[in-house]
Amino acid sequence: MKKTIFLILTFLMAILYCIYSPVPYHTIGGSMVPTVLHNDTVIGVSSTKIERGDIVVINMIDRLLIKRVVGLPGETIEIFDGITFINNSPIEEHYVVFNMPKLHFKCILDNNQYFVMGDNRPNSNDSRFIGPISKEQIIKEVKMIIGCFR
Repeated sequence: MKKTIFLILTFLMAILYCIYSPVPYHTIGGSMVPTVLHNDTVIGVSSTKIERGDIVVINMIDRLLIKRVVGLPGETIEIFDGITFINNSPIEEHYVVFNMPKLHFKCILDNNQYFVMGDNRPNSNDSRFIGPISKEQIIKEVKMIIGCFR
């Protein structure tokens, strides 16, 4: 009986592993400070539903980016004096410590586009500069941050 339970649990764990396929990513740079620091490792998993506030791994052909989802498909994103507006309403971004108060920006997302930004806004190459990203470019959702030894 114990062997059968062990085999069933092992099988279920293998299925879960295949479904979520966790992958570690080593971070380089400070675009997500203070949430993710330079040299941290993050664990990404497959996700079917991307929501505002999620941290995602993005495939940019020549490199991978780790950014936070700010705008969802069909929304209008506007940045004015360091405040981010979604469909004309300001959003709470408690994770942003460093901002760019002089930046004025507007973007209307298509039905398959997401707007992503780094938490360290002055030091982030994100949708403000590279444009919106598609759902297909999001390869993993970050579920765990493993800090380096500080």
